[in-house]
Amino acid sequence: TLHQFSEAVGALPLPSPNKMSKDSSIWEAKFEVLRINPEGKKFEKVSRIECNAKDYDMELKLDVHWKLFKCKPGEWIDFALASTIELNASSATDIYKNMAL
Repeated sequence: TLHQFSEAVGALPLPSPNKMSKDSSIWEAKFEVLRINPEGKKFEKVSRIECNAKDYDMELKLDVHWKLFKCKPGEWIDFALASTIELNASSATDIYKNMAL
């Protein structure tokens, strides 16, 4: 999961999806992992996963670091797009503007 990835790389903990602000969530879907590296492995630490959405007629191809994001065919992943991971839905742009001063 994205939370496992965040913990593995030592990043700041991500908010759980139910704690994210409704304003920051752009789109969410569940995907079933169908295949991993269907065209063969191209890079040493990267795998390509191919997935199908549960509720949409949509396919997702995603390149992931295989040691940090482990999954197998038949597993489900939650995929979310958000404008920010800040719990209060504030924009990271505000932070960068302040750092530039």
